[in-house]
Amino acid sequence: MATYAYLRREAGNRGPELSADDVFGELTEHLLDHGDLNWALDKLLREGLKDPKSGQRIKGISQILKDIENKLRDYFRTYDIDPARDELGEMLREMIRKAMEEAQRSGGGESRTGGSGTEAQQRRWSGLSQSPSDFIEQAADEDAFRTSSPDASQWLKENQERIRQFESFYEDYSYRFRGRKPLTLEQALNVVEEIQRLEEMERNLRKGNLERVDPQAVDQVAGGETMEGLNALKQIKKLLEEGGYLAEDGYFVKLTPMAIRRIAQKALQDIFQGVHPWQFGRHPNEARGWGFEQQEDLKPYEFGDPFLLNVGETIRKSLLSGEFTKGRISPRDYMVHTQERTSRFSTALLIDMSWSMAWGGKFTAAKKVALALEHLIRTRFPTDRLHIVGFFTYAVQLKPKDLPFANLNHVEPFTNMQDALRLASRLLERDGNVDRQIIMITDGQPTAYIREDGMHIEWPYMGLSPNAFHYTIEEVRRITRKGVVLNVFMIDENPALRSFVEEMIKINRGRGLFTRPDQIGRYIIVDYIRQRSRLIH
Repeated sequence: MATYAYLRREAGNRGPELSADDVFGELTEHLLDHGDLNWALDKLLREGLKDPKSGQRIKGISQILKDIENKLRDYFRTYDIDPARDELGEMLREMIRKAMEEAQRSGGGESRTGGSGTEAQQRRWSGLSQSPSDFIEQAADEDAFRTSSPDASQWLKENQERIRQFESFYEDYSYRFRGRKPLTLEQALNVVEEIQRLEEMERNLRKGNLERVDPQAVDQVAGGETMEGLNALKQIKKLLEEGGYLAEDGYFVKLTPMAIRRIAQKALQDIFQGVHPWQFGRHPNEARGWGFEQQEDLKPYEFGDPFLLNVGETIRKSLLSGEFTKGRISPRDYMVHTQERTSRFSTALLIDMSWSMAWGGKFTAAKKVALALEHLIRTRFPTDRLHIVGFFTYAVQLKPKDLPFANLNHVEPFTNMQDALRLASRLLERDGNVDRQIIMITDGQPTAYIREDGMHIEWPYMGLSPNAFHYTIEEVRRITRKGVVLNVFMIDENPALRSFVEEMIKINRGRGLFTRPDQIGRYIIVDYIRQRSRLIH
């Protein structure tokens, strides 16, 4: 059951409506791109996410920070703050003048000290007026000012802290104001408070302290929708935890097993988008020694099922749902035959993890294929076996639970296809199955190889690395003698790579395909289902 968060700005006006599934879907894309959960969570907060209800994007921290910068820039470009400072100075001078006149009237023109006391008082007051906050603290509450300027004296007393902030602000920021619109003193005090709120919000956002962000300041910067969006961002982690995707692990958070399964499921669903179910039907296939026997039992069609449609039951279900009367049949109404497996199939998926796979989303696409294929085999073909191998300067086996966090190896950035084929061959031999295949996803040529004396690195010369090429081809011959089929998916169109792939396929009689990152998943998944759906009559 989906977990939702509702944010309301006013009664009857529902804010962004987010489910844990929606949030996790976007988090998954960031995680697969980078392989780091904390980085993915941070990126989600910074970039925002889509509101499923409105279709609009909820602003992330980065966009809110831009709104703050624009708001601050508007203040500095629009207003002139000097008139407010002049108004404050004039107010203090006028209060001193009135106080002096009052003192002279009450003293008959002279003080008890023969006038020198009045003059000394005037000098003290005038000196204090150079610092309005000092004047307010030390003189504004004296009887002379309360009597001669009662309103001004009261106003200064009530706004003492605001004026202190204005003084400090003026010293630090007055040079930034380049506008021509003069500010009154009261307007300037309000502007100072607004700018200080914006800067405090900016500091908290940059540090990721969302809980300390003032909602009113957000509302003033970019309106209620942005405030609602920020409230939604604050709840992302809690929503994911309540939805069962995240769990606390000491001071850290981690993905739950359900989350990892969901990532694989979503990878498979994304690949299936745009692929018609009939593509999984009865197609010629040269695979040997295994297949399915169609059963009479029926079930609703699900992603990955061989499309053995029962037309009568499908139409009946469509009539009951009302879709057929509208001149269409919904995929939800498809009813297909179940099947009994007659043999097992072993696959080793080899993923290039060298540094060149970082460009153009190639490595992310390869990870999605691995996740999707693992989910497909685990849920639809549970007796089949899948091994996943990552290769760079050497090859390593990857576990399904580690796939979302897999990343390119920038420390060992070369490409050792020979070691990858060797490891894949050993893993396949352990299964004991007759039907075995290796699927390799790469964008380059071999630049590393292993001999009796150890590892060797070789930069390409005249298009290829000759020794690495030789040892890789020898490994292709070795797996071919063992009856293992090699299918190569090359995400590059370099002519030298084409000749290399053609040489491997010529030896092994598998297949080679040059494709794009956004297409590779469809080719591999659809091809696998076609192979496993061959019928035995």
